[in-house]
Amino acid sequence: MTSDKTVLERLKQTGCRITPQRLLVLETITKSNSHIGANDIFEQVSQQYPNIDITTVYRILKLFKKEEIITEVKMNERKYFELIHPNKLHHHMVCSDCTRPFDLHPAILNEMKNAIEEQYNFKPDFTSFTISGLCSSCKTASKK
Repeated sequence: MTSDKTVLERLKQTGCRITPQRLLVLETITKSNSHIGANDIFEQVSQQYPNIDITTVYRILKLFKKEEIITEVKMNERKYFELIHPNKLHHHMVCSDCTRPFDLHPAILNEMKNAIEEQYNFKPDFTSFTISGLCSSCKTASKK
């Protein structure tokens, strides 16, 4: 797992100031160990830092996304965030019925990426790639 210290070093290298708000948002995302929404981040951070507002949380998320510290995952009209783990890159599948997210290993998309680059001379960006569909539980339930 990416440590807060590693992320802080990356932020410092890019010239970003390390503020209490940024530290709390980073800590909240790190502790979530999963996908977490901006409102959930705001609620948790505001318990420790009551003067923060939701706009600040969104600005921090935008900065972290730009600096490739977090990734944004869209699931059923909502956005969730998670840390980017350089050694554990993955994409997402989301059940359109129960809305549960599932990780998708990047190797599955490598063939597709290579084919797109070769056939279309186009470099696809799969940094945030989500496939919608039915999970096995919902697929089984829909057959009944």
